Amino acid sequence: MLRSHQPRVAPAYTLLEALVIVVLMGLIAAVIVPRFAGISDQADRDRLIAELVKLDTQARQLAQQRKWCMVRWDENGRSFELVQGRLQPQTIRSVRLNQRLEFEERFEPVVFDAFGRSQDYAFRLSDGRVSIELRFNGVSGWCEVDINED
Repeated sequence: MLRSHQPRVAPAYTLLEALVIVVLMGLIAAVIVPRFAGISDQADRDRLIAELVKLDTQARQLAQQRKWCMVRWDENGRSFELVQGRLQPQTIRSVRLNQRLEFEERFEPVVFDAFGRSQDYAFRLSDGRVSIELRFNGVSGWCEVDINED
């Protein structure tokens, strides 16, 4: 038997097949990436809401320990602050807004009495696409959150 000494050619992709694969991967990425961006925005909003509710809860706990405290808006730092002490106020906790969110209303400081109660208060945050409104019941501490997507 005679063997031919022709080199074997390994099967390979043609240039056209490689281009089709690259185009398909690009289309898949174009569909998936915006969804991940939306998920991270939603996670940021949820984290912010949880931090603000925690701030209110901590203020009520401090007040019940007979410690004077209030929640205020710091315009320069773009944050909500829990402040303790009348004569020498010090910030106990701060919740900073990210750069996309804007505070929409004037916010008067909320003072908590010795029983952990305050007046009802509410505020609205917006990033242009989504508006978040938080309303706190001053007596029970119950919080209602409305999220409206434009």
